[in-house]
Amino acid sequence: MLGDVGYLRQLHVRGYLYDQRFQEYLRGLSYLFQKQWLRLIRYPEGLWNLKSFLREGFIESIKNP
Repeated sequence: MLGDVGYLRQLHVRGYLYDQRFQEYLRGLSYLFQKQWLRLIRYPEGLWNLKSFLREGFIESIKNP
């Protein structure tokens, strides 16, 4: 789902991106970068978006466009 721009927009608009529990959930998805899981990923742009969300300060930077 992280590869869908509409879904990401809704996460932003509804404030989920700024919820601490959701951010912990995103950090929990970091196992997807392991080699055994990478081959199962169908939409790699979702991994790029996840990597962006995991970067320090990224979520705060998109708060004020």
